[in-house]
This record gives sequence, structure tokens and C-alpha cells, in this order.
Amino acid sequence: MFSLEQLKEVQSYFQNKMEAGGGWNALFYSNHDQPRALSRFGNDTFYREESAKLLAITLFGLQGTTYIYQGEELGMKSACFETLEEYNDRESTGAYKQMRKEGVSHEEALLILKQKSRDNARTPMQWDNTKHHGFSQGEPWLASNPDRISAENELKNADSVFYTYQRLIQYRKQYDIFTEGSYRLLEPAHPQLFMYERVLEEKRLLVASNFSSQWCPLALPKEYEAGQILESNYGRTILKQNMELKPYESLMILLNP
Repeated sequence: MFSLEQLKEVQSYFQNKMEAGGGWNALFYSNHDQPRALSRFGNDTFYREESAKLLAITLFGLQGTTYIYQGEELGMKSACFETLEEYNDRESTGAYKQMRKEGVSHEEALLILKQKSRDNARTPMQWDNTKHHGFSQGEPWLASNPDRISAENELKNADSVFYTYQRLIQYRKQYDIFTEGSYRLLEPAHPQLFMYERVLEEKRLLVASNFSSQWCPLALPKEYEAGQILESNYGRTILKQNMELKPYESLMILLNP
């Protein structure tokens, strides 16, 4: 289980230090050496699409260059293989052997690999709904995820994770507050909420994300009641000063007078 407090602290540290030093951030949650961020920081079972969109909205509102790891724009999940033989990474199998030497049971060692192995993010890209998700006509080095997530399905759904990423990329080209605005973390000690503000002269951008499967009360700064909702992973259209965010709900609100 990850710590939201630590995630906010680390991301805010880099935002503030880079801004103070005139630097530029590299923004990413996922890479080939970590399990997929969706499975680490979100809920990939009951709130997969909501979690995938929340992570995108939260990341793309920050200052820096955004990176998208293959499949992240589809909401791909960690593989979580069921047997040791399914892992192809020497680091994973080596870690398993070391844990067994230290007295960790077979079942517990596999559970740890499910949470931490980098093989979980290295499964074939899921292009379509054919065998191996269209990645190859041969046998890939790792088994494909046994689910229906694919680029083919995402492109057919106007409300998909893919189109959320597409819009977020466009916002970053359209509004200079994404590149030039200062950063301020709000509610730093809140156990569920990651909320921050970007400010550029009279322009303001607010991102509020509920990193939990529970409803989360949100006291919206009053001026944002008149804001424009750029992104909502639940299709919210009305803003109130006091409202509740649904499980893994995320909002991106722009004030652009």
C-alpha cells in the first residue's frame, strides 16, 4: 500500500525546487522498472478507468514534460502473474530465491512479486482483441494480460482513458499556465486528497484528486465556483464550494479571466 502523504511530499518537493532554481521537471508515474502506476496508486479492479484518468489528470496539471509509458494511455494493468514460471526477469526470480532462503513462504514471495516485480509492466502492448492482443503472431516473451483492454476498444469509446490523455495533451499546448504557472500544494495533510494550484498572474488552475475508494468531502476555494471544468473523470458539470468527490474522482478546473 503506497503512502499518499509521501507521494504529495515528493512531487511537491520537485515542483518547488525546480521552480526556485529555474529548472524543468520530467513528469511520469510509470516506467519499465516499476509495476504499473494504475495498480500501485489506484484501484485496477473496481475503479480501473476512473483511477487511470485520475492519475493522468493529476500528473498533467504539474509543471514539466509529461511522459506516457506504453499502455498507460489505455489504462493497462500490472500483470500479476500467478506462478514463478510466468516471470521472465532475472531480478524477479533472483528476488524470489533470496526471499525463500530467508524463510519467506512460496505464497508470500509470489505476493511480493505481484506488488513489486517490474515484469508486471513489461507485458505486450495491447493493440486489439486478437491473440496476444495483436502484439505478435508468435509467442511473446511474457504472456499477454487476460483482459479486454486494448487500443482498439479505447478508440471506439469517446469516454475512454485514451481520449482523456489526448485532451490533456491539448490543454498543455493551449494554456500557458501549464508551463509557466507557479505551484502550490493545498491540504498537504489530507489522507485522501491530492489538491494543488497553479498560478500565472490572474490565471489559476486547480487539480483535486481523491486517491481512495471512499467518498471525499471537498471544500473548493470559493473563486473556483465560477471556473471552467477542463477535465472530470466522472463527467461532473456543476461546481459548488462544498461537495463530495466520488471514489477516485479527479477534477481539473481553470480560471482564465
